[in-house]
Amino acid sequence: MTEQSGGFAIQAKKLVDGVALLGPVPIKIAGLRWYSRQHGYHDLYQEAVAAYERPLEILRAFDLKALVETHKNTIVVSASLAYRLVSRFSPENIGVIYDINNMASDGFET
Repeated sequence: MTEQSGGFAIQAKKLVDGVALLGPVPIKIAGLRWYSRQHGYHDLYQEAVAAYERPLEILRAFDLKALVETHKNTIVVSASLAYRLVSRFSPENIGVIYDINNMASDGFET
């Protein structure tokens, strides 16, 4: 587990402890590092997958679902790129927020 994903898991656990009382609700997790040309896409993709694995385990234990938001300056700027990331996991555990505002400035697909 990377240092970033370890801290991410701790934050997710704190969030889950507070939200678990509400029942099964989706939770937006911001685990994606801003895109930088200094790091290759494939490295950032693997980092993002690793960053979601542990928090998803924690959320699953509380019957909570994680959400990834399509967002500019990340590796999930479009619907297909978001799908590529979340398709690694069960749809029972993770979904996508399709942010139309971000699509207006980035992430166009034909």
